[in-house]
Amino acid sequence: MKGIIITDIWGKTPAAEKLAQSFSNVRIIDPYSGTYFRFKQEQEAYHYFQTNIGLNKYVEHLHKELQNQKEPYVLIGFSMGASAAWKLSEQLHKLGCNKFVGLYGSQIRKATEIEPSIPTHLVFPKQEAHFDIDELMDALKQKPQLEMTKTSYLHGFMNQHSENYDPYGYLSYLNFLLEYSQ
Repeated sequence: MKGIIITDIWGKTPAAEKLAQSFSNVRIIDPYSGTYFRFKQEQEAYHYFQTNIGLNKYVEHLHKELQNQKEPYVLIGFSMGASAAWKLSEQLHKLGCNKFVGLYGSQIRKATEIEPSIPTHLVFPKQEAHFDIDELMDALKQKPQLEMTKTSYLHGFMNQHSENYDPYGYLSYLNFLLEYSQ
């Protein structure tokens, strides 16, 4: 089955491409349409994303990209990419998506009314600075298509560019993603 990785605010990076190479048939969608930005710090990436793109434009971009898919696929979203896919999750079945896994999508907290139309697994970090993970998980727990996991890692643990990157968390969840995407 085809996989689609939806990147975070860092966009397409060598680290995202390395992750994609772990899968047999995967494509990367990023907020910058494949343009490489070599952000030095997370604040720089966040500021650029918020100033030039924003979540709503990313959702529109993602929707357009998914409309062109010719075969079934699994979505794997990270941070802002997970939040963008979550905002589309009520209609993902119409776009040919079979499953969605979102890792540390912090903006999901602002859209708890959404009901995913396909099997969805959200992976949350052990904590977030701006909200309570347990409260968010409690608000989402009744969704019929939704499974959730709270990790022992921090937001960004799979991104080698993040200050919260964790090599053990990366390997552990890489195996999870490889299994989930089957």
